[in-house]
Amino acid sequence: DGISNFRLLFFTTGWFLVALVPSSGLIPTNAIIQDHRMAVAMISLTFFCFYRGWRLIVQQGRWIGLKYVTLGILCIWLLTLSWITMQRAVIWGDHEALFVESLKYEPEAVIALNMLGLHYMGGERWEEAKEKLVSAIRIGSTSPRPYYNLGLFYQRSPEKNEQLASMLFLDALKRDPHHWSANFGLAQIYMRQGKPEATELLLTLHELRPKDANIHYNLSAMCSYLGQKEKALVWAEQGLMLVRGHAEDTKKFEELRIKISSQSEAKVPR
Repeated sequence: DGISNFRLLFFTTGWFLVALVPSSGLIPTNAIIQDHRMAVAMISLTFFCFYRGWRLIVQQGRWIGLKYVTLGILCIWLLTLSWITMQRAVIWGDHEALFVESLKYEPEAVIALNMLGLHYMGGERWEEAKEKLVSAIRIGSTSPRPYYNLGLFYQRSPEKNEQLASMLFLDALKRDPHHWSANFGLAQIYMRQGKPEATELLLTLHELRPKDANIHYNLSAMCSYLGQKEKALVWAEQGLMLVRGHAEDTKKFEELRIKISSQSEAKVPR
């Protein structure tokens, strides 16, 4: 006998409303949803139209003209949705077009500004990248990402400025002390400058990724630079155990261990 009208309306209306919840503002999200929220919600409307159309054909089966009219409407509906879906797929396949379009509707969308800035950095469009990342920060984002990415800009772009980069990495860490990339970026700067603070940052990174051999290598090198020979050798030994089976990495650790072992006196940093 088919589905009752109450059950049909309850299912389709419920689906439609639930699908819109992520973009309603009731539940905070950290993603660009845009028209995808409507695509999911439209499933219920499509089901409703197809089901009612099919039931109309079954109930009025003796009038062949109604069958063709109903089938024609359903086909037009399906073709229209398919065309719209393909057009949207083109936009979603082009990162720049997607984020530029997102900013038309939400000029202060931090995620879109941040992702567009990253996209421009990848294409070495430095001025555009800086503009988007600065805009994301001016909005007053609580996310550490724009701060880290602008710091990365000052590390990689022709407009190099390690002082600004380190300040931005620190701003990112104020918002998320466990932000891996900001910790690592700041540690790299401090290691180049020979600052003992690099060790603390590397230890934080070690807590986050205890099996990262690269962190062991940097900790060993930093301890060696600070004259902490025994600690340096411990980190080198632990790193060697992590890279067993990787000839090139093993060679690097062996060379570092030999270099540390040959030190006769503690190095005192300037």
